[in-house]
Amino acid sequence: MPTVGPQGSRGGLITATVVFTILFVTATIFAIYFGVDDNKKTELLATQANRTKDIYSAQDMLNQRFKELSKPMARKPGTTIMQVAFQDAQDLAELVSGKSSALAADPHAAAEQASKALDDARQRLAGLNLPANLNLVSAINALAGYAAEQHYQNLALRVEQSNAAGDAVKQIQLMQAKLDGMTQDIAAANKIKDDYLAKLNEEHVAYLARARELQQSSDQQVQVMNAQLQRAQQAVDSKQKELDVETQLANKLNAKISMTRIPVNDPLLRQTDAQIASVASDDVVYINLGMGDHVVPGMTFEVYSRRDGIPKQDDLMSEDNMPIGLGSIEVERVDEAVSECRVTKLEIGRHFTVGDLIANLVYDRNTKFRFVVYGKFDLGQTGVPRAGDAQKIKALVNEWGGAIQKDINVDTDFVVMGTTPVIKDFSDEDLQDPVNRRLLEEQKADYQAYEDELDKAKSLNIPIMNQNRFLYFCGYYDNAQR
Repeated sequence: MPTVGPQGSRGGLITATVVFTILFVTATIFAIYFGVDDNKKTELLATQANRTKDIYSAQDMLNQRFKELSKPMARKPGTTIMQVAFQDAQDLAELVSGKSSALAADPHAAAEQASKALDDARQRLAGLNLPANLNLVSAINALAGYAAEQHYQNLALRVEQSNAAGDAVKQIQLMQAKLDGMTQDIAAANKIKDDYLAKLNEEHVAYLARARELQQSSDQQVQVMNAQLQRAQQAVDSKQKELDVETQLANKLNAKISMTRIPVNDPLLRQTDAQIASVASDDVVYINLGMGDHVVPGMTFEVYSRRDGIPKQDDLMSEDNMPIGLGSIEVERVDEAVSECRVTKLEIGRHFTVGDLIANLVYDRNTKFRFVVYGKFDLGQTGVPRAGDAQKIKALVNEWGGAIQKDINVDTDFVVMGTTPVIKDFSDEDLQDPVNRRLLEEQKADYQAYEDELDKAKSLNIPIMNQNRFLYFCGYYDNAQR
């Protein structure tokens, strides 16, 4: 190899320097060019990355649907994943709202419309019990099933209505046939009626003619009967005069009889009716009255000592010296010869024995006593007379074998008087009220009528007693208060 001289070395160095400089400049130019291009691409990539953040994320790329759309076969050539996704949303919106709907281009609005439709269906068809989280497909299936069921029911109803209509037609035909028959029957009945009316008219004409004949005959008979009636009236007037004379004579005789009537208070009132035949217990006794003695269940008797009998009575209108016995009994069962009685009252320290006497003023096996019951009575001993109590006493008299008279006369055996009417002491100021004046007049009238009855009974020497004495005489004093 030849030796390089200084001149050659310098040239080579210059050449090398030039070459290096050119290469450096070239490299710098390329570096600047590629650096600028790389910066543009980096900026473009950064811009693109910023845009994709609002479009999809890395997590979206892991979604199964994104993976399926990423496959080339899942979309047409030249279409992007976003185009396919946009088309899917568009198709769903059109499916929900319809292609012609304004919401077809707005999937979100279409979804809201579908949700609202589901809420409306849930409220309007509460019977389906659609859950709140039900999806659109399940809701459509449920509604389809409901519609199918309703359709089936409607078909069944139409069939039933068709059958009913057929039955109705048959019924109408039957009714029409019956109506035709009834029309014929009515026509026949009308003919019978017309025939009967014609016959009746003939008979009516004949009846009028007969009535005229009878009227003429009746007028003649009335004249004859009027003459007979006039003669009979004259005879009645004559007999009435004779009756008036007889009545006056009878009144005089009754007055004489009443003056000579023997007082019967003591012997009649102290008469007993039977005895106690046996004592079964403290509550049950038997008396020697049976079926043939006109004794009835419910009849009461006062029981008196066989030694003392009924106490003597003086003033029958007084509340003193009441004919109180050992106690009271009530007939419960009537046998052939004896009657079973329940003890309704027993005086303290007393007891019943065989042979004790029993009495009821109304009852008598041989006669029927006649009673006059007058005034207002207070059987409950409340201090306030009741209108129905007088009827109760009359009913007892009839039930026990007596007879009720309306008025006092010589045939009356006993008079039972109610409470003495009270005349209220009105002041002069009270009497300024017409109501009080009328009340005072009514009270005076009641008191005067009460006194008149007493006087009438006394004039005929008829025994007169008050309510309580009558009740004791019948053994009914305690029963009346129950």
